Amino acid sequence: MIHRHIRCTFLLFGILCSCSTKIESDWKGPIRNGTYPETGLQNKWAENGPALLWRYDGLHMGHSSPAVTDDAIYVTGMPDSTTGILYCLDLDGNLLWKDEYGKEYKISYTGSRSTPVVTSRELYLISGIGEVICYDLKMREKKWTKQMVGEYSDSIPKYGHAQSALIDGNRLFCIPGGEEFNVICLHRETGELIWSSRGNGEMATYSSPILVNHHGHEILVAVTNESILGMDAKRGDLLWRVPFKPLFVRHVNTPIYHEGRIFMATDSYNNEGGIVAIELNDDGSEASILWERKDIRNLLNGFIVRENLLFTPTYRKKDWQSLDIETGETVYTWTGYVDGTITYADSLYYVLANDGKVLLCENAEGGLHTISSFQLDISIYNPFAPLWAFPVIKNKLLYIRHKGSLFAYNISAN
Repeated sequence: MIHRHIRCTFLLFGILCSCSTKIESDWKGPIRNGTYPETGLQNKWAENGPALLWRYDGLHMGHSSPAVTDDAIYVTGMPDSTTGILYCLDLDGNLLWKDEYGKEYKISYTGSRSTPVVTSRELYLISGIGEVICYDLKMREKKWTKQMVGEYSDSIPKYGHAQSALIDGNRLFCIPGGEEFNVICLHRETGELIWSSRGNGEMATYSSPILVNHHGHEILVAVTNESILGMDAKRGDLLWRVPFKPLFVRHVNTPIYHEGRIFMATDSYNNEGGIVAIELNDDGSEASILWERKDIRNLLNGFIVRENLLFTPTYRKKDWQSLDIETGETVYTWTGYVDGTITYADSLYYVLANDGKVLLCENAEGGLHTISSFQLDISIYNPFAPLWAFPVIKNKLLYIRHKGSLFAYNISAN
C-alpha cells in the first residue's frame, strides 16, 4: 500500500536548500549531457589505441557506468541473479572494499543498471527494484534507504529501474512513477520527502531526470511513459507536458538542455517516438515542439548536442546522423559502425560501437571523421552482447566498462 506523505513547509525547504554540496561524479558528466570538461587530451591515438593502464575483471554482470572521483572509483555489479554489489576501487584498479547493497532486478537482462552519483561524503544509488540507497563513504555503510516501489509507487518498469538519482544541494530527485507520487524530491541527508508531484500519472521509464537553470528559473525535466515533463524544482508544480510516446514505451535516454531548448531521443515506430526538440518560453513556464524526427530510432545510446548539431546513432544500424538543431534536418550521415554510445571531450567525439570498436572522431566535412580507433577486448564475454555502459572521462583517463570488466586508458596528451 502506498503511504501518503505531508509536504514540508516552504520555510523548511529554504533551510534545506541553503546548504550546498559538491558533486564529485554524476551520470554522463557534470550536467548529464555526455560532455566532459577535460582538456589536454590526445588528438590522435597510437596504432593500437591509447595505453591500457589497467583492467579489473571482478565486477560481474552490470550495465552501469563507473562513478569516478579524484580519490576512488565506484561501480556496481551482480555476482548472481539476485544480489547487487557496490565495488570501490582505487585509482590503480585495486579493490578497496565492496558491500552488498541489496536485491537487484533479475527478470530480464541480468545486471546492475543505475550509475551511482557521488558527493564529497555520500554515494547515491537506485537499484533495479526501486530502492533508493544513500551510502556514508567514510563509514562504508548505508546511511538510509527508501523503497520507491511500495512506499511511493506500486509497480516496476518492465526492465527494472535504471535511472540515476539527481542531486542538487540537499535535494535528491527521482521518478517512482504512478498516479500520486510520480516524481519526488527527497532530503539528501535523511531521505525524508520534501515534495511530490503527480506529473501526468504515468509509469516511470528508464530515463534519468535533469535540472535546468533557464534564465534564472529552476526546472526539473523528467520523462515518464508518454510524456516529457517540466516541473518547478522548488515546489514540484507541473509547468508543462509534451506528449512523447516511444515504441513499446521504452524511454531510456536522458534529455539534454541546450540554449533554451530540451532535446530528447527514443525508440520510434509507426510515426511515434524518434527525436524531438522542445522550445521553452522566457521563464520556462511553457513549452512547445520546435521540430520532430519520427524516422530516427535511438533506443538507449545517447546523443550529443555540439556545434549547432545533434549527433545520434540509429538503433541497430550503421547509420549515424548529424541533425541541424534549428530545423532537425539531416546535415550529413556517417556509416560504417553499428550503433553505440557517443561522448564528447576536448573538441573530439568518443564513439563506443556495439561491436567493441572504440573510435576517436572529429566533426569534419561529410560527417564524423575517424582519427583513431582500437578494438576493446571483450573476448571473455558474448561478442554479440551490447555495450550499454557509457564511457567516463576523468583526470585524462578514459574508463570503459563492459559486463564484468572495467578498463582504464591513458588519453593524456602529456
